[in-house]
Amino acid sequence: MSENKSNQFVVFNGKKIHVKNDCLYLVDRKIQNINDVKGLADLSELKKLCLDDNNITEIKGLGPLESLEELYLRSNKIEVISGLDRLRNLKLLKLELNRIKTISGLDALENLERLFLGGNLITKIQGLGQLKNLKFLSFEFDGYGNQISKIEGLENLKNLEWLDLSSNDIETINGLSRLINLKMLTIMGNKLKDFNGVSNLSKLEDLNLNNNQISEIEPITGLSNLEVLRLSHNKISRIGDISYFKALKVLNLGDNSITSVKNLKVGKNLREIHFNSNPVSIKDLERLGIKRYDKTVYFK
Repeated sequence: MSENKSNQFVVFNGKKIHVKNDCLYLVDRKIQNINDVKGLADLSELKKLCLDDNNITEIKGLGPLESLEELYLRSNKIEVISGLDRLRNLKLLKLELNRIKTISGLDALENLERLFLGGNLITKIQGLGQLKNLKFLSFEFDGYGNQISKIEGLENLKNLEWLDLSSNDIETINGLSRLINLKMLTIMGNKLKDFNGVSNLSKLEDLNLNNNQISEIEPITGLSNLEVLRLSHNKISRIGDISYFKALKVLNLGDNSITSVKNLKVGKNLREIHFNSNPVSIKDLERLGIKRYDKTVYFK
């Protein structure tokens, strides 16, 4: 509802909201129906639309926004993903903290690079096979996950670099072997007892498995680029040879049950190990490193 691009605006509840730098912010305005935003359909060159913190139950009325690249719908009441088929230029989609049970309606988004689905009611990973350009995928937001018990449906996402499956019900790592470009994997707050299913992820740099039920660090030789390994709040009671993690720089073992480090062998690139909130003695730790602060050991 404007005469020129520099003065574009929409009207909701009798108030004008102006577009700024191809972006429109409609946050926390108690919107229930997107079609009630008058003039939205005229914004054919809009790049970013933020509809966070409203009462939206259905995604509709966005078809004319074919130039849209970023869409924010966090904290609404959406149950079904729909109405996105014409948004073929969309690169970022945020749908955290809604009521979504099934992943669907995304097949047309061939240019999507970042997808955020944390804090929903999703039980199965599906409907992502056409997202060939996806790089970032998250099923967790601020401690709120979903109800996923199995890692599946990710086989075609060969460009994926960042995956967060935290705060779910996953017991086993599988279904990741074809994610050849994955660099960061986070599976915090699940029910994992080991992490054997990551051995094929040769480009992985950061692996976060905090808050699980892992009891030991088993030899895994395929993680040739792993630099950071986070295993705090698990059930690890002993630690031995970890030199097979050739590139490892940081290892977090805080809040476990480790009593001794006498069998510890590390790689030449390791710079620090965190042992905070373990029963291992300070005296034992002092033998490991040149510097120590509390129960963090720093190597040369």
